[in-house]
Amino acid sequence: MKNIAVIQRVEFIEKRNEFCDALDQRWTDLLLSINLFPIFLPNNVSYVKKFLKINEINGLLISGGGALLKYNGSNPERDEVENILINFSIKKNIPVLGVCRGMQSIQNYFDNNIQIIKNHVNKRHTLKIVDNTKIGKILKQYDEVNSFHEYGSIKTNKDIITLAISNDGIIEAIRHIDKEIYGIMWHPERENPFNKLDKLFLKMIFGA
Repeated sequence: MKNIAVIQRVEFIEKRNEFCDALDQRWTDLLLSINLFPIFLPNNVSYVKKFLKINEINGLLISGGGALLKYNGSNPERDEVENILINFSIKKNIPVLGVCRGMQSIQNYFDNNIQIIKNHVNKRHTLKIVDNTKIGKILKQYDEVNSFHEYGSIKTNKDIITLAISNDGIIEAIRHIDKEIYGIMWHPERENPFNKLDKLFLKMIFGA
């Protein structure tokens, strides 16, 4: 079973004046179901740096939730943790998957700008596949995907390749041109039951 580091969202609990790291519990069920063991990391730079010195990970999952500081977000510590872990993954040649905000974090890391978009919150979209790799062949089998994001992109730069776009032209899946780094804008953990294609997609990325 492979260890997958998972970055969590930051939630502010107003009545207790607490900032909390949080993650949809369905991620645990989904990852365990495909023989991946999630290790949930706090959004604490000092902890993450020490963790990476003494622990071995086989992959990185950047989960959704919230906006990047550059796009009106309010959690700079999460942005920094994500950058540290992406750097580490590139150095160690570890596969990375960004989901929703996680894909936006990858795009931002490689200077691929995003923008406010319409009609992608609590919607479903069909996919147009523009990639012929094994990943693209999996994506071609999807009927539609869920959508819960206010930001998106319509073009990529020299480092990022588009895998799929929505029926209204928003990029829904990406990969890095020569590194094992991928991003999707839909949420596999929110499907009930879990989509077999999502499981296959995750297994292919992380070698499960």
